[in-house]
Amino acid sequence: MPSDRHAIQLPCACANLRRAARLVTQMYDEELRVVGMRVTQYTLLQALKHAGALTQGELGNVLGLDSTTLTRSLRPLIESRWVRSEPGADRRERKLQLSTAGLRVYNEALPQWRRAQARLKEAFGAKRLDHLERDLVEIASASL
Repeated sequence: MPSDRHAIQLPCACANLRRAARLVTQMYDEELRVVGMRVTQYTLLQALKHAGALTQGELGNVLGLDSTTLTRSLRPLIESRWVRSEPGADRRERKLQLSTAGLRVYNEALPQWRRAQARLKEAFGAKRLDHLERDLVEIASASL
Protein backbone atom coordinates (compact mmCIF):
# COMPACT_ATOMS: atom_id res chain seq x y z
CA MET A 1 0.00 0.00 0.00
CA PRO A 2 2.71 2.50 -0.92
CA SER A 3 1.54 6.07 -0.85
CA ASP A 4 2.84 9.58 -0.85
CA ARG A 5 0.38 10.36 1.95
CA HIS A 6 1.81 10.58 5.43
CA ALA A 7 -0.46 10.47 8.44
CA ILE A 8 0.25 12.65 11.43
CA GLN A 9 -0.30 11.24 14.88
CA LEU A 10 -3.35 12.84 16.39
CA PRO A 11 -3.69 13.02 20.20
CA CYS A 12 -6.86 10.88 20.09
CA ALA A 13 -7.10 7.10 19.81
CA CYS A 14 -10.56 7.38 18.29
CA ALA A 15 -9.46 9.77 15.52
CA ASN A 16 -6.44 7.60 14.66
CA LEU A 17 -8.53 4.40 14.61
CA ARG A 18 -11.27 5.98 12.48
CA ARG A 19 -8.76 7.37 9.97
CA ALA A 20 -7.01 3.98 9.69
CA ALA A 21 -10.38 2.23 9.33
CA ARG A 22 -11.46 4.57 6.51
CA LEU A 23 -8.23 4.09 4.57
CA VAL A 24 -8.15 0.32 5.04
CA THR A 25 -11.84 0.16 4.04
CA GLN A 26 -11.02 2.03 0.81
CA MET A 27 -8.31 -0.51 0.01
CA TYR A 28 -10.59 -3.52 0.60
CA ASP A 29 -13.39 -1.88 -1.40
CA GLU A 30 -10.95 -1.35 -4.27
CA GLU A 31 -10.14 -5.07 -4.35
CA LEU A 32 -13.75 -6.25 -3.89
CA ARG A 33 -15.10 -3.85 -6.54
CA VAL A 34 -14.09 -6.51 -9.13
CA VAL A 35 -16.90 -8.76 -7.84
CA GLY A 36 -19.36 -5.90 -7.25
CA MET A 37 -19.16 -6.01 -3.48
CA ARG A 38 -18.09 -3.67 -0.70
CA VAL A 39 -16.15 -4.77 2.35
CA THR A 40 -19.14 -3.90 4.56
CA GLN A 41 -21.18 -6.52 2.69
CA TYR A 42 -18.35 -9.03 2.72
CA THR A 43 -17.94 -8.58 6.47
CA LEU A 44 -21.59 -9.46 7.07
CA LEU A 45 -21.27 -12.59 4.93
CA GLN A 46 -18.00 -13.45 6.67
CA ALA A 47 -19.54 -13.08 10.13
CA LEU A 48 -22.48 -15.33 9.24
CA LYS A 49 -20.20 -17.89 7.62
CA HIS A 50 -17.98 -18.13 10.69
CA ALA A 51 -20.59 -17.69 13.43
CA GLY A 52 -23.50 -19.54 11.81
CA ALA A 53 -27.11 -18.48 12.28
CA LEU A 54 -27.51 -15.40 14.48
CA THR A 55 -30.32 -13.12 15.45
CA GLN A 56 -30.03 -9.61 14.07
CA GLY A 57 -29.24 -8.38 17.59
CA GLU A 58 -26.48 -10.96 18.01
CA LEU A 59 -24.98 -10.04 14.63
CA GLY A 60 -25.08 -6.35 15.58
CA ASN A 61 -23.28 -7.14 18.84
CA VAL A 62 -20.63 -9.25 17.08
CA LEU A 63 -19.87 -6.44 14.63
CA GLY A 64 -20.49 -3.45 16.90
CA LEU A 65 -23.27 -2.12 14.64
CA ASP A 66 -26.42 -0.34 15.72
CA SER A 67 -29.77 -1.73 14.60
CA THR A 68 -30.45 0.96 11.97
CA THR A 69 -27.05 0.58 10.28
CA LEU A 70 -27.28 -3.20 10.37
CA THR A 71 -30.81 -3.22 8.89
CA ARG A 72 -29.71 -0.89 6.08
CA SER A 73 -26.62 -3.01 5.38
CA LEU A 74 -28.50 -6.32 5.44
CA ARG A 75 -31.35 -5.23 3.15
CA PRO A 76 -29.47 -5.68 -0.18
CA LEU A 77 -28.01 -9.00 1.01
CA ILE A 78 -31.46 -10.32 1.87
CA GLU A 79 -32.93 -8.98 -1.39
CA SER A 80 -30.09 -10.69 -3.31
CA ARG A 81 -30.90 -13.87 -1.37
CA TRP A 82 -27.36 -14.09 -0.03
CA VAL A 83 -28.73 -14.01 3.52
CA ARG A 84 -31.86 -15.75 4.72
CA SER A 85 -33.97 -13.94 7.28
CA GLU A 86 -36.48 -16.09 9.16
CA PRO A 87 -38.65 -15.52 12.23
CA GLY A 88 -36.85 -16.05 15.51
CA ALA A 89 -38.04 -17.15 18.94
CA ASP A 90 -40.51 -14.25 19.22
CA ARG A 91 -42.25 -11.95 16.72
CA ARG A 92 -39.68 -9.17 17.02
CA GLU A 93 -36.68 -11.40 16.43
CA ARG A 94 -35.18 -12.33 13.04
CA LYS A 95 -32.75 -15.22 12.59
CA LEU A 96 -30.14 -14.58 9.90
CA GLN A 97 -28.19 -17.22 8.05
CA LEU A 98 -25.89 -17.36 5.05
CA SER A 99 -27.74 -18.92 2.10
CA THR A 100 -26.25 -21.26 -0.50
CA ALA A 101 -26.08 -18.30 -2.92
CA GLY A 102 -24.46 -16.22 -0.18
CA LEU A 103 -21.81 -18.87 0.41
CA ARG A 104 -21.15 -19.01 -3.33
CA VAL A 105 -20.70 -15.22 -3.64
CA TYR A 106 -18.60 -15.20 -0.45
CA ASN A 107 -16.28 -17.79 -1.99
CA GLU A 108 -16.17 -15.91 -5.31
CA ALA A 109 -15.06 -12.77 -3.47
CA LEU A 110 -12.55 -14.60 -1.26
CA PRO A 111 -9.59 -14.20 -3.67
CA GLN A 112 -10.13 -10.41 -3.80
CA TRP A 113 -10.43 -10.27 -0.01
CA ARG A 114 -7.20 -12.27 0.25
CA ARG A 115 -5.49 -9.77 -2.10
CA ALA A 116 -6.50 -6.93 0.21
CA GLN A 117 -5.21 -8.88 3.22
CA ALA A 118 -1.93 -9.55 1.41
CA ARG A 119 -1.54 -5.86 0.50
CA LEU A 120 -2.02 -4.89 4.13
CA LYS A 121 0.41 -7.57 5.34
CA GLU A 122 3.01 -6.42 2.85
CA ALA A 123 2.64 -2.79 3.87
CA PHE A 124 2.46 -3.37 7.61
CA GLY A 125 4.22 -6.70 8.15
CA ALA A 126 2.55 -10.04 8.84
CA LYS A 127 3.61 -10.25 12.48
CA ARG A 128 2.62 -6.65 13.23
CA LEU A 129 -0.76 -7.15 11.50
CA ASP A 130 -1.41 -10.29 13.54
CA HIS A 131 -0.67 -8.39 16.75
CA LEU A 132 -2.79 -5.45 15.60
CA GLU A 133 -5.78 -7.69 14.84
CA ARG A 134 -5.56 -9.22 18.33
CA ASP A 135 -5.18 -5.78 19.91
CA LEU A 136 -8.22 -4.48 18.00
CA VAL A 137 -10.33 -7.39 19.29
CA GLU A 138 -9.20 -6.52 22.82
CA ILE A 139 -9.97 -2.83 22.27
CA ALA A 140 -13.45 -3.71 20.99
CA SER A 141 -14.06 -6.00 23.98
CA ALA A 142 -12.86 -3.34 26.42
CA SER A 143 -15.16 -0.79 24.79
CA LEU A 144 -18.33 -2.83 25.28
